[in-house]
Amino acid sequence: MNRPFVFNFPPTKFKVGVDGMTRRGQADQIAQEAAEVFSAAESGNTATYIMELLDCVHACETALREFSPYTPGAYRDDVIKKNYQRGYYGDSVDDCYFEEPDDVFHPSHYPEGTMDRIEKIVEGLPAREAANLYALLKYAIRAGGKGSVDKDIAKANNYAHRLVYGEWRWQHEQEA
Repeated sequence: MNRPFVFNFPPTKFKVGVDGMTRRGQADQIAQEAAEVFSAAESGNTATYIMELLDCVHACETALREFSPYTPGAYRDDVIKKNYQRGYYGDSVDDCYFEEPDDVFHPSHYPEGTMDRIEKIVEGLPAREAANLYALLKYAIRAGGKGSVDKDIAKANNYAHRLVYGEWRWQHEQEA
């Protein structure tokens, strides 16, 4: 399964390949950050060393953001295999696989594939109609899986009202 790469830092305001920032320029930045890691390592100051290591990681992440998050995610396993063959991991590579939090990539309150199915249902609808139907289905399907059944059904009902009448239920009730 091709998972997206999980970044540790927010994106910079500049992107490689845009704004005159070249791959070579970002590689130079990474090399400069690596030189700062060397200096910090020699200084003996642990905090500075850690900060420079993280700064180097951030520079590498900036370079990786040139691509879709799925692109580096696709190569991650290959890098792990290569470094395993170099003897970096000991007997097993199990410790280097970090599971993403289930509530981000596989939330228990939605059955697997739910969002893909909903997207197919709303495909081709006008934007507002698609958004309201998407939300209605999402809340109805997850009802009780994340918090109160009543709250999720009320949210689905509110989106159904907006889908049919073009306004939120509370707006309709105010006018009545």
